[in-house]
Formats: sequence, structure tokens, C-alpha cells
Amino acid sequence: MSIMRSIMSNRLVRWSREYPELFITWCVMTYTFGVAGYMLGQRGLLVQHEDQVRIPSKNAHPWEDTKSSSGKSDESLDYSYKYYPRGDRSKEPRKAPSAIQYSTFPVKGVSEEVLERFSK
Repeated sequence: MSIMRSIMSNRLVRWSREYPELFITWCVMTYTFGVAGYMLGQRGLLVQHEDQVRIPSKNAHPWEDTKSSSGKSDESLDYSYKYYPRGDRSKEPRKAPSAIQYSTFPVKGVSEEVLERFSK
């Protein structure tokens, strides 16, 4: 066993003297994978994100408009997105602009039949 150790240590020493830049890289990579293995062994891969969520009790979702004029149930709620101007919660939330932009332009030189087929 001691003979095998001396052979292996001599090979490692010779290799490290011949390729010093690779030896340093090998040491850094060994250390990195060792720390990563230790951390994964300690914490595991099970993360429960639901435990870390904190929902504020007052006005948590500004896009849910609970001030319905008719007093109806959830069908009358306005769920369009709203935001606080500059993140200031003391101001009234504003309605955000629509994400869908429509543009119309005239089409020339195309028959009505083709227009009807592609306008659906």
C-alpha cells in the first residue's frame, strides 16, 4: 500500500510541476465541487417557496377593484391592471395602458374575398 501511495504521489508531483496552471485549475474545481456537494447534502433539493410568501393584509392587489358601484358579487369586479404612480402607495392607483396595441392601415390591391378570409 505504501508503494502505491509513493507511486501516486510521485505522479501527482511530476504532473503538477509539468502543468502548474492546470494543477491550480484542478484545485479550484475540486474545491468548488466539494463545497457544492456539501451544500446540497446539507440543504437538499426540497425548497418550499410557499412558506416564504407574505401577502400584505391591506390593499394587496391594486388591480382588484373592490369598489363596485352596484354592490354585486365577483362578476362586477374590474380586474384590469393598475399601478401606483412612482410606487407611492399614498396616491390613488392608476389604470395601466393596454398591452395590446392595435393599428389600422389601408389595404390596396387585394380582392374582397382574400380580405374576408384573412381578417378572421
